[in-house]
Amino acid sequence: MGCRKCERACPTGEADPSARLGECYLCGRCTEACPVEGALVYGRGDGKSR
Repeated sequence: MGCRKCERACPTGEADPSARLGECYLCGRCTEACPVEGALVYGRGDGKSR
């Protein structure tokens, strides 16, 4: 989307696509900050969502 609200909400900076830190703590702040319902979801590597 480009609004960057998830990037500002992320305590680790992992929401920044250029960061590539691999330090997501699954805190959910990014999904809470997102203005579009369902735009961000957590999922496992096998495609199953949590």
